[in-house]
Amino acid sequence: SSCDPWYQLAGNTCTDARGTFYERCDPKPCPSGYSTAVTSCGSGYSFAANGMSGGSICGVCNQRGCSDGGYYDSNPNSGIYKCNAVTWGGKNCYSCYQPQCTEGGYQTGSSKTGYICKAKPYYGRSCYDCLTPDPCYNITDYNPCRYGCETTYAQCTGKCSKCYADNCRNCTAVIASCPSNATCSKFSDCSSKISSWGCNSGYIKSGNSCVAENCPIGYDISVTSCSIGYRLETNGTSKGKICGKCGIAPCPSGSYVGYCGVGETHDGAVGYSGNQSCIICRPMTCDEINWPRKGVTDPSSCGRGRFWSRDTRYRGPGVCGSCPDLPCPDGSDVDRLNFQCVSGYVKTVVGYTGDRECLKCVKQ
Repeated sequence: SSCDPWYQLAGNTCTDARGTFYERCDPKPCPSGYSTAVTSCGSGYSFAANGMSGGSICGVCNQRGCSDGGYYDSNPNSGIYKCNAVTWGGKNCYSCYQPQCTEGGYQTGSSKTGYICKAKPYYGRSCYDCLTPDPCYNITDYNPCRYGCETTYAQCTGKCSKCYADNCRNCTAVIASCPSNATCSKFSDCSSKISSWGCNSGYIKSGNSCVAENCPIGYDISVTSCSIGYRLETNGTSKGKICGKCGIAPCPSGSYVGYCGVGETHDGAVGYSGNQSCIICRPMTCDEINWPRKGVTDPSSCGRGRFWSRDTRYRGPGVCGSCPDLPCPDGSDVDRLNFQCVSGYVKTVVGYTGDRECLKCVKQ
């Protein structure tokens, strides 16, 4: 005899030639620990089947590990988790999570208006403690200051409450105040301190003062103009005034003191050098050389009764001379009212002297 699977022979037996026969077939028992009564499991357990008993599955509820439920078997105690003990699947587990910054009263951002933020590690997160009011909030900062910050706020030393108005604290004056008769320069960034100074014209330094400088010998500040023939010569200053003296003025360009040479003349003084006249000599004209007569520049123009006489004094262009009267030929004389010939002779013109006839008694 035989039974279906998941059953087994049971009861009384009988044996004959054909073999041993059993009274019935009973369900096979489940393996140890398994039962057909177990068909599902609660939280923390997993159902496992192992064969059948009769027509029912043999099952068992196995206890699951903490990790299967998202828990830890033990407290990690790593500093980045917050853990609570829980019972799951009949065993002690730990429910752990990493808290957010807000759970600790912190924030993830590194700034908050009106507050000072400080880094605050919290369960492995980069959090910021922004709970302390910022004493510098809404306080005007006058930085950057051109010449530096003079004072800061008592409650906020990082902000400037007053800037230096100038750079005088870093400037050293060369003299306390500007002396009389001096010109002083101030620092460009400190108008109350003197950076350099010097005496005005006519004064020299004496310690921290300016004293009058004397004029050189022969010069005086009272000499401001000179008479004709003299010129004002200057040399330095004294008490702010020019030191002067009168020196002999040179003749104007091209002129000189002296006399003209032969054949030269001048047109009067063109200036003075001291008490002497300055003249410019030029060649005399032909008329000037022959004055009071008119000079002759054409030798052929003398005409009858005259001859050409060149004047060697002339320095101008061309030639210059005069036409003096020719002398009457020997034995003749100029026509006069009392010129008479003796008997047997007749009055005859034998030449000319200037515009007058030269007469001679010629035998008839």
